[in-house]
Amino acid sequence: MPEPKMQDVFVYGSLKKGNKNRGMQHFPDAVFKGTARTKRALFKMIDLGAFPGVLILEDDGSEYIEKGYQIAGEVYSVNRADLDSLDQIEGVPFFYDRQQINTTLGTVHMYILPNTGEYDGHSTHEQRQEVVFDQNSQDGKTKEITIPASKNIQLLASQREGSGGVLTWTG
Repeated sequence: MPEPKMQDVFVYGSLKKGNKNRGMQHFPDAVFKGTARTKRALFKMIDLGAFPGVLILEDDGSEYIEKGYQIAGEVYSVNRADLDSLDQIEGVPFFYDRQQINTTLGTVHMYILPNTGEYDGHSTHEQRQEVVFDQNSQDGKTKEITIPASKNIQLLASQREGSGGVLTWTG
């Protein structure tokens, strides 16, 4: 029987090597290809507690509504069985979606959160103000809250002119 085709996966959070519980070292057939970053600065990284999530920023037809960033991570070649296991770990298609994106090491699979708005209140690399509905209000008023910056997400300088920088997960 022929060897299953290997596919490249880009990991940026708790799947990076070294994570005791979920790191790629737990996949003995996975082959580390190297560190990489997304080619385009289209992403936002949010802190979901024990792991990050990445969203693709919406395009309004002419320019992006929010400033996008590149994402730093690692690329691994995995067999079909490992890719299926990774899909289960990442909750595809109910939590994350698996999409193909371009990185500095080529086209790879990446796990991306659907941009549904339910993650708006999560921390990013910077402190920000956000308007939310006041759940204690009887008349549906809103209030402005401060969302502190995540201690687990760092903004690195980009080598690419015009990029807002590269986000990396350190948690």
